[in-house]
Amino acid sequence: MKKFNGLSKGFMGVATVACLLFAAGVTGVPYYGSVGGEAIAVAKKANKSNKANKAKKISADKAKKIALGDAKLAEKDVTFVKVELEFENNRLVYDVEFYSGNVEYDYDIDAVSGAIVSSDRDIENYSIPAQQTTVAPAADIGVEKAKEIALAHAGLSNDKVSFVKTKLDYEDGVKVYDVEFYSGNVEYDYEIDAANGAILSVDKDIENYVIPTQPSKEAPSKAQVSEISVEEAKQIALSHAGVGSARFTKAKIDYENGIKVYEIEFKVGNMEYEYDINVSNGAIISSSAEIDD
Repeated sequence: MKKFNGLSKGFMGVATVACLLFAAGVTGVPYYGSVGGEAIAVAKKANKSNKANKAKKISADKAKKIALGDAKLAEKDVTFVKVELEFENNRLVYDVEFYSGNVEYDYDIDAVSGAIVSSDRDIENYSIPAQQTTVAPAADIGVEKAKEIALAHAGLSNDKVSFVKTKLDYEDGVKVYDVEFYSGNVEYDYEIDAANGAILSVDKDIENYVIPTQPSKEAPSKAQVSEISVEEAKQIALSHAGVGSARFTKAKIDYENGIKVYEIEFKVGNMEYEYDINVSNGAIISSSAEIDD
């Protein structure tokens, strides 16, 4: 009977420790023989480690600071549009978007390590309310000077070309003028440093169509009056995509096979849409939608 009582006490001890381990929320802890105070301590340590691993995530404010540090901007000089936690390619990231002037910044910040997964900046065609600053504006040659530099390099005069686009943009962090024009059926595309007028890149293509002549200063014709506006083109694209609003990244006039079109690009979540819309009647010439990685 004494022997039986000894065994009974042993089983009661094991059962008691098993209950303690279950109450501590620990699973998968190996058994190494007799269970005592040391085993319970190991179980509690494992439980604390599991909780610590779940809590390893940077805050939204930390993600904002990381993005601002990379952009070399102060929080007072920007307008935040979005700071959201989401999954990108099976990774938990903060999607951080903000503006400074008319430049949009978009960052994906790893929510665990704080590493910058991706970054993007775009010049938008609308104005953000001016921020008060005492910093002197950077040197800028101006759009007319950029056009003169491009024409001189091409060996053409202003009356021999039709300008399609002259806008301020960024290339690899450098502020540039993107200048496009036609002479006959030849298309010229220049990128000119906005600070010093240096030609950064030039491209010339022979097109298989003729650009319409420049409109005269006379009263507009019926065909010209019937042209849709850029805002109407945007609404046509949004309606076709089945969305109510979006973040537009491009809205400009271009030529496709001799047809004057609005080139519209916008994003909704991680989807990117592109449209070519006929300027004269609003017809959708082409459209595409793809997931933006």
